[in-house]
Amino acid sequence: MPKLIEDPRQEILRQAKIIIVNVGFKGLNMRAVAKECSFAVGTIYNYFPTKDHLLAQLMADYWEEYYEVMENIDEETLDLFPKLRKIYEQLEIFLNIFLETWLQMNREPHYQHSKAGFKRKEDFTEKLILKMEGIIEQENIMGYDLISFEVTTYEISKFIISNFLMMAQIKQFDYNSFEKILRALLKR
Repeated sequence: MPKLIEDPRQEILRQAKIIIVNVGFKGLNMRAVAKECSFAVGTIYNYFPTKDHLLAQLMADYWEEYYEVMENIDEETLDLFPKLRKIYEQLEIFLNIFLETWLQMNREPHYQHSKAGFKRKEDFTEKLILKMEGIIEQENIMGYDLISFEVTTYEISKFIISNFLMMAQIKQFDYNSFEKILRALLKR
């Protein structure tokens, strides 16, 4: 009797993520996912017409998962700088999971970044910035003041998220140095 899967699409995504984490981008293909799911290859294509579509959904799910982690950290009763450190540390963990995949995707000549894919990335980055803006505004009430420069909380939030993404990927600038600079910008 065939195995009954309640949500085949989620099972495909779950198995694809496991393959990427364990084997990397090169090991991810529709046949490998089908084998791990115990599905026919055609079933995989019914849900994801190409590997690019599967990867795009994995990345979207990945960012939504990180956003939830960020929200949970925001709900903790921490001061601003310990909160920012935790948010950064979690982002670094998330980025490290897919870093090899992203680098490999960018090297693949046939991999096409669609306009929709870039739009999703921009939308999600904007969502992170707006969440950070909320954190900064909330902390502003508790005594932080943006007096070093005439900038908005949105601009500071964009600066923080952009630097988090860069630091987690390139690793040439450590978090402690970043925090030192940020503390100088955000005076009590």
